[in-house]
Amino acid sequence: MALGFIFEGIANVIFVIGLAIAAQMGAQTERNPAIWVVRGFAWMVFGAAGGVVYGIVGLSAKKTLYGVLGGVIGAGLGGLLFDPIALLTRGGAPSRAVGFALVGAATGVAVGLVESALKDRWLYVTAGPLAGKQFILYKPRTVLGSDQSCDIYLFKDSNILKEHAVIEIAGSRILLRAVGETYLGGQPVRQQVLANDSALQIGRYAFRYRERQRN
Repeated sequence: MALGFIFEGIANVIFVIGLAIAAQMGAQTERNPAIWVVRGFAWMVFGAAGGVVYGIVGLSAKKTLYGVLGGVIGAGLGGLLFDPIALLTRGGAPSRAVGFALVGAATGVAVGLVESALKDRWLYVTAGPLAGKQFILYKPRTVLGSDQSCDIYLFKDSNILKEHAVIEIAGSRILLRAVGETYLGGQPVRQQVLANDSALQIGRYAFRYRERQRN
């Protein structure tokens, strides 16, 4: 909350300074695109705050980077389009509702795009209730299990332990440590280094471990 107030204050200062500069250039009303650009820059700062919170919640420096970049892009786009929307809807509450909804949607999409562009290692779910979903491996230690506090929550399977397996990043090695029954390439394992395209099975869930190929 305090972080949000700090970034909001900085954004307001930037907005006021930007308006003064735009006014000197002849931009007097919201019909001038210069005002739209000023608001876009100011909202970028506020979007960065949301990205920082996103990273803090995820306990990951890399997730913070993704969140900040996504927040800046999304909020900047929302700020840039806020005044045109207000003009089209003739101002008032509807324009604000649409504007802020756009910021939220654009920020979410931007964060997702940034994550996909910068991800290094991830698990892709090929079977089970989460089929089609991917989990980017941000942390040095990612826990998979049936407890809701796990990084990858595997539900609807009584055979899966609360903390069933852990994926650890140690330098260039990605190590799987299994507590419960876990299969890698169809063979039961307790501890194994993962390679790109490794097939992992935990209960009714099947995964493919993927990593970015470097030239």
